[in-house]
Amino acid sequence: MLEVLWIALAYVLGSVPWGLVIAKTFCRIDPRESGSRNTGATNVARLCGFGWGVATLACDVCKGLCRSGWRFASMPRRSLSAPWAWPACWGMFFPAL
Repeated sequence: MLEVLWIALAYVLGSVPWGLVIAKTFCRIDPRESGSRNTGATNVARLCGFGWGVATLACDVCKGLCRSGWRFASMPRRSLSAPWAWPACWGMFFPAL
């Protein structure tokens, strides 16, 4: 049961588009409609300023590190296929939010 919770949490955290969240919350701009129409850190930096672009990049990097950290911290034999590593990647490529 606990593994199902971890898998769901990994998918949700992997699907958070931090560029969209930061730009809409702090700058009131939808990056999907302005600039390069990408929610990445570069477009957020162009639209909202350098600091918000760095914040977006940091959140995206932390999202990736959390996925890797969960995998290595939870698997005693350092397996390459933790049960929640793939759902986190699927959440990034196929976001639910």
